[in-house]
Amino acid sequence: MLELKNLGKFYSDQKILENLNLSIEPGEIFCILGPSGAGKSTLLNIVAGIIDSYDGNVVNDAKRIGYVFQEDRLLPWMNVEDNIKIVNDALTSQEISHLLIEMELVKDKNKMPHELSGGMRQRVAIARAFAYKPDLLLLDEPFKSLDYSLKSKMIDALLRLWNETEITVLFVTHDMDEALWTADRIALLAKHPKGLLDIFSIENPRALSSEDVIRHKNSIKTYWEESI
Repeated sequence: MLELKNLGKFYSDQKILENLNLSIEPGEIFCILGPSGAGKSTLLNIVAGIIDSYDGNVVNDAKRIGYVFQEDRLLPWMNVEDNIKIVNDALTSQEISHLLIEMELVKDKNKMPHELSGGMRQRVAIARAFAYKPDLLLLDEPFKSLDYSLKSKMIDALLRLWNETEITVLFVTHDMDEALWTADRIALLAKHPKGLLDIFSIENPRALSSEDVIRHKNSIKTYWEESI
């Protein structure tokens, strides 16, 4: 679905990404885990075509790309339902209703963005991304400012919709729990000049026991500490 070959990005004399090579398979959830300043958002913006000046090559088979940003970016003059519908004129009323149900927004469909909590606004943003019916969905730390309980609820909703479509997802985060809850594979990315440290395959994605989560976290933390 997506291949990054020797990808590099420089701002003046500052190197953000250099010689990054990744291959994302169709239908998988691929997570890039790393600290602020590692170039995660830059990478997504290159894939999305927002940044068009870079080194290397991006081979992208996706015809339609959805993007959920850190900010919800809802249109303030439209209600919840209209914010979802605006990205796809061909969306049926049944499909809209389904998205509202999955994101638990049925009772709020006529509310304006300023009437919603932060978590509700992000649920609308996720519903809108799926309404677009993308081949590739980019997620840029969409749960960054949410508490644990709300984050868990939103990830569950995201995964329910993904299970129905099995679109390819490229998800960046600095939160190890988010990565372990969602990903088939996790790429550990450090700040330049370290770059890509390693890629971890999750043997039982989205169905890890608490013991599995602890084991993976300890493994990644140990590798991280030894590599930085």
